[in-house]
Amino acid sequence: MSQENVEFIRESIQRFSAGDFEGLREDYSPDAVVYSPRGWPDGAVFEGREAIISQFARLQEDWQQQDFYPSRIEGHADWVIAQIEWEASGAGSGISTGMTMVVAFRVDAGQITEAQAFWDWDEALQAAGLSE
Repeated sequence: MSQENVEFIRESIQRFSAGDFEGLREDYSPDAVVYSPRGWPDGAVFEGREAIISQFARLQEDWQQQDFYPSRIEGHADWVIAQIEWEASGAGSGISTGMTMVVAFRVDAGQITEAQAFWDWDEALQAAGLSE
């Protein structure tokens, strides 16, 4: 199951990068919860599918161009840990920026039920109850 979950998360990340919010809506369970990384400007927690998709859509509006892809991804039972590279240029300014974050995704019955974002791989493993 973990390899199926890895492929599912890889596809979900691609949907985010492409701005496919209808596809993303199906990826998240109705009661999913997303935790932003420490220091994220928009707040810490997004509860429920619609709040999550609204946040993703809002993030897309800020960028004229972006590339969002996993540089490392591992499956562990119902958890997938993905190191995600985000390269973008501002919609208004055109200024280029980039960051790396690590997300621990919990997958149940083919949907994301929880996603916790961190700046560090080990923190994501720890959140998922795993250790390296």
